[in-house]
Amino acid sequence: MKLKKVASLCSKTKIFCLYDREESGGEVSQWLGDSSAIYPITGLPYMDEENIYSMFDISAKQQEKIIFRHQRAPEGINLSDTDPTEHRIDEESLSLVYERETPQGMTYIVAKTGLFVAAVIMPYSVINDKFVYQLSELAQQCRRALEVQKMARPAAEPADETQYRISIDESTGEIINFPGETEAEQ
Repeated sequence: MKLKKVASLCSKTKIFCLYDREESGGEVSQWLGDSSAIYPITGLPYMDEENIYSMFDISAKQQEKIIFRHQRAPEGINLSDTDPTEHRIDEESLSLVYERETPQGMTYIVAKTGLFVAAVIMPYSVINDKFVYQLSELAQQCRRALEVQKMARPAAEPADETQYRISIDESTGEIINFPGETEAEQ
């Protein structure tokens, strides 16, 4: 992926993650992304936060709104061009998208250009504290809405034919129109 497109993706999320990976022989390869996906940055000198901001013309004011992390490549994510755990997602298509697994059992996706890794979509666990909290909030809101709905429409109880409704004159306490009485009986 073109470096400007990577910068555009990072700018949209306001998250820049620069990862260093030590290769055999002491060289360092670098990867840039927004924490959801990372891309190799090749053919450049060693980059740091200041270099990235300068290269992409990110002003000091814009930098205040950006989360920038520069760290070692995540453990368990194999950024090599081959991995014994990888298997092609769609054997019949021409796409070169592979599924890999971390030692912890989390799945991540690797896209290749030819035989070389061009992008890594990081593993993401949906179940975390924030997700559980938001789910419990949603359940609570649903319970409240159900209670309001129940109060708005009283439960329709089936009419019991053996029970009568008696009207009483509030000033005298006299029964008015007792069910079953005819006007002649009153």
